[in-house]
Amino acid sequence: MTLENDSLNNGVQHLSLNGNGMSTRNGNRMQGETIVRNGASEGSNVRSVVEKPFQNGHVIPNGKENFEPKPRTDEYDVDFSDTREFSVKRWEDLTSLALSRLSTQDREAAAEYLYWHDVGSEIEARIKDPKSTQIMKRQMGRIQAFPNVLAKLTMTFDKLIFPLEVKFGALWGLVYLNLKTPTHM
Repeated sequence: MTLENDSLNNGVQHLSLNGNGMSTRNGNRMQGETIVRNGASEGSNVRSVVEKPFQNGHVIPNGKENFEPKPRTDEYDVDFSDTREFSVKRWEDLTSLALSRLSTQDREAAAEYLYWHDVGSEIEARIKDPKSTQIMKRQMGRIQAFPNVLAKLTMTFDKLIFPLEVKFGALWGLVYLNLKTPTHM
């Protein structure tokens, strides 16, 4: 059975969203009209589906024309014309949350690694350490470029939020803590 001969597909229009309702492939508006018609013969269980009217991409309950959608709770404090301040605030919230979950010892250890080259130097030292096993050296070699790539990402983020500033020291400390394993594996 081909798609063209399928009785269920017989009455279905090619639909697309246009922001304020639905339209067919040729652009005819379908707002408030039946979008699937009963294409089967008598006795079929296929039913018509009637779409409710739309306003600004939302279904209007009971046909009320002045329907206003309720904003999501995470969108209340965001200025979508300039999201830089929100990005900085969100970054600070996430890093403080991550650091608050660390033990005192881990926080102190993370505070020693404030820059990407500190983490890169740690990886290099582990690779060159004669006490490191071959597995350790191989694993460190695989992530050797990671600090440099992550530094480029942070620089891009920094440029996007300019003139505001973000401190990435906590990020490098957290990366170091993930590397902190016994030298001998």
